[in-house]
Amino acid sequence: EKLLMNPKKNVVNELYAFLQHNDIDISNEGNIIAYRSVRNDFMDFHTGTMDNSIGNTVQMPRILVDDDPDATCSSGLHVASIGYANGFGSNNRLVKVKVCPSDVVSV
Repeated sequence: EKLLMNPKKNVVNELYAFLQHNDIDISNEGNIIAYRSVRNDFMDFHTGTMDNSIGNTVQMPRILVDDDPDATCSSGLHVASIGYANGFGSNNRLVKVKVCPSDVVSV
């Protein structure tokens, strides 16, 4: 249900296959359970302005997210499998995140 509320047809068509291929879990409530690599102070690596501390909700307007799936590491909030996120950056923390499938902009 949550995925079908996503306005992007390509996300609806591709997201669950991507999650399955990368061993990314889905909660009983239908949310994506993924990981994000952040600095030791819980701030994001790229801007240093987004606080990813436990309990915080991190968000940005959809219009500011690059929806081109071929533009990797472009603007947006990036989440990944534990293996991929754990290998990103140095001197980092790994945080577990919950994402509603209707909020995904690019796969």
